[in-house]
Amino acid sequence: MLRLIRSSGSNLTATPYLSFTCWFILCYSVTGCRTDQTGNSVKPTAFHTDLEETAIQEPYKYLNQGSFSENKISDSPDPLINYKWSRLDSNLQIYNLHPVDIITSDKESFKNVKSGPTSFSNIEVTGTGSLRFDFGTVSAAWLEFDSPDFNGEVRLSISEYNQPAILNEGPAFPEKTAKPVKYGETYRLELNKELYEGVRFGWIHVDKIDKPWHITNIRLVCQIKPVNYEGSFACSDHELTRIWYTGAYTVKLNLLKNYFGAILMDRGDRISWTGDAHTSQAAALVAFGNYEMIRENIRRTSADFNGIASYSLYWILSLVDYVNYTGDKKLLAEMREPVIKKMQHGEKLYGTKVKLGFYGWDERLGAGFENPDNPENQLAYRMLFIQACKALSQVYQAIGIQDDAVGYEKLADKKLSELRLDKNWTKTLGLHAAADAVGTGLLNDTEKKILLNLYKNPADNVSFSPFNQYFIIKSMSQLGLYDEALTSINDSWGGQLRMGATTFWECFRPQWSEVINPLDPVPNGQCGYTSLCHPWSSGVTKWLSEEVLGIKPLAPGFADFMIKPNLSKGLTWVNGSVQTPHGKITCGYDREKGTAELVVPKGTTGSFAIPKSSGILKLIVNNKTVLEAGMKPDTLESVTEDAGFVYLNNIKPGFYSFEIKYKKERSAEKVKEISAPLLSGIKENQTSGQKKFGKDGSIFFNQNGVNKHLVNLPVYIDSLTWKHSGPGAPGLLFMGDKPENKSADNQNIPFVLGALTTRNPSACTQTIYLDIFSRKPGGYTFSVFVKDLEKKQTRFIVELFDLQSKNIVSVPSLIEETQNGKYITFTCAKPVRVRISHIRGGNALVSGVFFQ
Repeated sequence: MLRLIRSSGSNLTATPYLSFTCWFILCYSVTGCRTDQTGNSVKPTAFHTDLEETAIQEPYKYLNQGSFSENKISDSPDPLINYKWSRLDSNLQIYNLHPVDIITSDKESFKNVKSGPTSFSNIEVTGTGSLRFDFGTVSAAWLEFDSPDFNGEVRLSISEYNQPAILNEGPAFPEKTAKPVKYGETYRLELNKELYEGVRFGWIHVDKIDKPWHITNIRLVCQIKPVNYEGSFACSDHELTRIWYTGAYTVKLNLLKNYFGAILMDRGDRISWTGDAHTSQAAALVAFGNYEMIRENIRRTSADFNGIASYSLYWILSLVDYVNYTGDKKLLAEMREPVIKKMQHGEKLYGTKVKLGFYGWDERLGAGFENPDNPENQLAYRMLFIQACKALSQVYQAIGIQDDAVGYEKLADKKLSELRLDKNWTKTLGLHAAADAVGTGLLNDTEKKILLNLYKNPADNVSFSPFNQYFIIKSMSQLGLYDEALTSINDSWGGQLRMGATTFWECFRPQWSEVINPLDPVPNGQCGYTSLCHPWSSGVTKWLSEEVLGIKPLAPGFADFMIKPNLSKGLTWVNGSVQTPHGKITCGYDREKGTAELVVPKGTTGSFAIPKSSGILKLIVNNKTVLEAGMKPDTLESVTEDAGFVYLNNIKPGFYSFEIKYKKERSAEKVKEISAPLLSGIKENQTSGQKKFGKDGSIFFNQNGVNKHLVNLPVYIDSLTWKHSGPGAPGLLFMGDKPENKSADNQNIPFVLGALTTRNPSACTQTIYLDIFSRKPGGYTFSVFVKDLEKKQTRFIVELFDLQSKNIVSVPSLIEETQNGKYITFTCAKPVRVRISHIRGGNALVSGVFFQ
């Protein structure tokens, strides 16, 4: 329900340069919110967004040149989902967001808490303690509160999760907690010169009080780039609809004045990354159609090189995507020299052991910066280069630049022919390289059949980087694996939503939900402290528009296009639209009802692929029968078919209504969910109970000093290694003469302990690994011993991987409260990698490994 409230004044004191006569509050429902009558935990039934100008100078103007509509979309986490600008410019604008939930454990220190979620709040502060504010969704924002009678001392905190954020070294404020800056009766948290951070939660910590005082307004001031939702998506799977809008919102929050941003939280790397922008721009094409900004971002980044070889090729694919959607021949011609330079550089690297720098955070991709030049990444880079050649050939062919089209086609064919000299070349590819190979569109049926084996296990089909997951689901649809693609979408992006996400994360593992509660801090790693608003994870929005809704350009600028809804067994209907230079293409298809509607804009010609489902008895278009049982499609003008679809071709501009009579009704079946089977021989993790740890052998890290380990490995362990230098190398902790209590479980634990540790808070050093290689018949059992030697209430996660495939093979163990030491025990049949990743507190660490 939309509610508009007007007021003739405000309880704030305006400075001379501000004037206003009215303000607005927009409210709309949020699923699952409630009100607690105690006044200590308040969950209103709506977001509270207002345009009241604050009493201090803000860096941008409040929302203007637009208005709210009643077209509410409850599946979107965007508070401005139904705000539409009548005029778009490059300047950022702001709005206020009030909390939807307030919690305090210090009930006697705060009175009238239930007034907090409005601009009429009047919380009385009578003692020390903390208030936590949940604003219901992540925003690009800064935290402010007003008080006419503040006294004492306070600190403010912000976070994307439910504890005050702490990040790695690099930004001015790695800990997102500080004393506010006072402006009259307003108090603002200022953590960087641009003010904004990624914020869902805020805190007021009252450290000292002289006498009772009042909080009269608590708010996020949220910045936003004016952009309208020109595209849309909805389907019978509520979660998929949420995923589409969450991906779009994640990109929207990171749109800055002149370029696509890559992260909200300031952790020291808040710059434009050309590779990240590929998936961000992909989502923007279908959600916003903000062609001018995408064009300028492509121009702006045409000479950029972030030290990552693959990112230059993603820039090529971004250019091709943009031209296919817009038909902008002028930009393609303008970018010819950057294209040539990037492709010549790529060809020079091709076939050598490329210094890739980075290919993704997944273990199979070398875990970010730890081992980026591994064989899988080398193969993936070659596939990506061939893919870029083919994409350029097709787009140059489409706009009539024959010399370049032929040149890049020959180059793609040449490189693929060289690979095919080895008849088993496809068998060397892992999942990520296979996805890039399928993306070339050049594989034959035999090669595709071999690669299908890589997609058999749903648990292995999820990449740790949702960025890379986009290319995996693209490859799945190209191989016809739509059900499998939707399963992996449910696992990756749906899994984030089930853990409380309102924007998509930099990294995610579905298994985290087994040990981490929704909205809790998540593991950090090679990326540093994990970003929970990372637009590189939004490629799924474009995939849903192109593969489920099914709208794709067949010629640049949608001069010719295809609509081909792909409904898996779990979907019954889909509808939505995609913006084109000629206007919106709109499609709605309902398999159960046997209906469809299309809107084809002027200047375009399209084809509509109607799923055969159980068989079409009759097809009626605009009240005219065009197909009946017994009629052969190939005898009808502009009607063709294949095994799964009937195609209506050469559809001219206009509105079309379809009635489709199927042979029988099809009942919806649930899409299968992920089942993460354990590797043969792996047992569930144990943290206590077993005695005589290390009876076969052990290793104590840094026991006799830095890099002086006490090693007594059993004969069945061929090697136990970890990274010694460079990114990902562990810290080395030696406790010296500080005594530690012996473990009750293992009297072999010495009084003095050392450890391998993460190197917190240095950037990108929040994880370490141990590789254990053994071929012992019947398997082997080992225990990792951890203890909070730093006494910093450290929380971390321990994960187990198959050492050869690098697939995760066990439910993670969440490790906390280890002051007295803790064992995590595994029984394995193969060589494994143990990954230890920091979450909260001091360094994640491991003191020893015991074999028994």
